[in-house]
Amino acid sequence: MSKIAIHYSFDTISGVCRLVYIDSDLEENVLTENGGGSITVQLKSGANYIGLYGMDYKGTIKITVE
Repeated sequence: MSKIAIHYSFDTISGVCRLVYIDSDLEENVLTENGGGSITVQLKSGANYIGLYGMDYKGTIKITVE
């Protein structure tokens, strides 16, 4: 299995933004909500997705995946 490192920064003015990982079984895991930092994700075999969900979010989002 592979690993990826995600570096993120949410400069939030208002609202909520979630960084999520959806694995090959379509199970969704919230990795973080707002803020900033880094996280390592263990990928499963098959399709894997990284996504963002926002609710009335205003601000800047920066994401780097390695």
